[in-house]
Amino acid sequence: VNSRSFNGWYGLSYANYALKQSEAAVEAARKAVSLNSNSTDALLFLGLSLRQAKKYEEAEKSLKQADKLTKGASPDVHWNLALLYAHNLKRYKDAANELELYLRTSPGSPQADQIKKLIKQYRENPPSN
Repeated sequence: VNSRSFNGWYGLSYANYALKQSEAAVEAARKAVSLNSNSTDALLFLGLSLRQAKKYEEAEKSLKQADKLTKGASPDVHWNLALLYAHNLKRYKDAANELELYLRTSPGSPQADQIKKLIKQYRENPPSN
């Protein structure tokens, strides 16, 4: 990979993530972000890779940075924050908030009814840790 190629590092992070080579995916995504810190896609992928590597707090930071850059308009960022909060950090209220933002940014979601039920469950009767 050309060390100055954003696309090369981004592509490598994607490939490593798909192969579940978490540490290599994180390293490549970090390099992509260092070359283009305003790439919401690279920040999203860094967050996904960090989550896969079980570095949950770092994953949250990267995903929140992507959310800030998109001004809250990316359904993918909200969806992945919801997954992180619900499945890894056990912060169900935060997961419900992100799912609501997901529905707001993705109004035609075919799973809207299921997501609304999940939001209600997370708010009223969250799973016990």
